[in-house]
Amino acid sequence: TIPASPSPPLALSVAMHLMPWDADDVYVIIPSAVYAGNRFQSFKIPYSPRIPAHLAKPECPIVINDVPRLSRGDQSSHNVPSRLQILARDSSCPAVGIFSRRMKVAWLIWIKDHQVSGLGEFGIEVTEEPNGTGKVRFSIPGIRESMMYWQTAIDKSSNDKGISLSHESLVTIRVSAVRFAADKISDVWERLWAIRGTMCDDVQPNRQTQMSLSAAAEIIEKKFNLENWNEELGLYSSAVVSTDHKFYFQSGWTGSMMVTLPLALNCVEPRTRQRAIQNVRTFLTQAVIPSSKLFHGRLAA
Repeated sequence: TIPASPSPPLALSVAMHLMPWDADDVYVIIPSAVYAGNRFQSFKIPYSPRIPAHLAKPECPIVINDVPRLSRGDQSSHNVPSRLQILARDSSCPAVGIFSRRMKVAWLIWIKDHQVSGLGEFGIEVTEEPNGTGKVRFSIPGIRESMMYWQTAIDKSSNDKGISLSHESLVTIRVSAVRFAADKISDVWERLWAIRGTMCDDVQPNRQTQMSLSAAAEIIEKKFNLENWNEELGLYSSAVVSTDHKFYFQSGWTGSMMVTLPLALNCVEPRTRQRAIQNVRTFLTQAVIPSSKLFHGRLAA
């Protein structure tokens, strides 16, 4: 029940509890984001991350950067839950796979809606409780509590915000789950691959027809208008505007001039072409070095 209208900021979620859960037995995957729970030796390495020099040898263990992960055996606490939180965008498929080596059983749990809705983007969370229970939770909007991952490290304060709802609000979160026999982790991947084309109801099973290039371009256009347009500076920022990362503009590499032509020629929204032109105007008038007539490589605070 919503106690007030509008409500204070909140997030809604659906959770599935799994037990018995043993961290030494359970293998957790989230496609493109989490493998084996990301329970590997971790290092905080600034961009661009490279393997530490003392580990650069043939018998190097598996090492990862400071990414969302479940606790390793030598890092876990009997009194503190082990937890990872990501957004749906961090995965190539908004699904969680769980494989129990001892029980020879696996679960696949996934969101049956698009990763982003009018209420925001879905969040994915896996938690290991000290009492031997595992929990998989999907939330809308996704809220990464306290800290969030940002460019090689979990060292940024989370800027995720809840939503306000009225008494008349109706929110539906559609989640599906399957439980099946599995002898090895590859069985989970094969099952995921077999059903991934039908996970969302309005997506056709045939991968060739899931998305046209024009539809993909429209998604990219919306992303740049929503997250990268800096109205004050009059340019498409190289960094997401809502973060505290003050890297505004870069002429090349992954920079803002790279997106100008495709956004201007293939845009759906009229404002996108206007912004692309303004992007060029800002670059030509503000990035030129008067003495050499060359361009600054980047603009940062």
